[in-house]
Amino acid sequence: MKNIINLFALLFSTLIFAQVSTTRINEFRLGMKKSEVEKVVGKSIQLKLNGGYPTEASNFVYKGIVYEVFFFKAYDDSGNELNDFVINSIRSRDKTLKTLSGISIGSTFDEVLNLYKNNSISIYNSWNEDGTRDKTTRMFSINDDDARTQLILTLKEGKVIEFFISYFEGW
Repeated sequence: MKNIINLFALLFSTLIFAQVSTTRINEFRLGMKKSEVEKVVGKSIQLKLNGGYPTEASNFVYKGIVYEVFFFKAYDDSGNELNDFVINSIRSRDKTLKTLSGISIGSTFDEVLNLYKNNSISIYNSWNEDGTRDKTTRMFSINDDDARTQLILTLKEGKVIEFFISYFEGW
């Protein structure tokens, strides 16, 4: 009986801290309407628009976690533009976040590779502002082919520093 309780406690704690996936970070998921986000955070989210389209990320803090959220125009199934916006991507560097597999800020490249090597992944160096490759920053992309999304882990000097989820633009 004690083993069953310990196993349940382990599974429960894993689910509590499993906050990042290829489609969401905590309560915020790709495709979520701006009005739904505002309902969750309890305040209005301002968008900087150019020609009616968002031009940069919206930043907000929810439950102590800083989110950088990129919205795009919403469309219906027929391709008609709606008078709404939906989440296109989410970024966070919060140290309390973990993936469903237990990767967190500070996890090493080897830990990430060992966990995801059998998935659809891409690994590449980041770019500097001057157009040269950054030899200390790598991007580790876990592609969710079914959802057409990706979770990109940014690693600086071999350690995870950021989570970024978005739709996969390669389709």
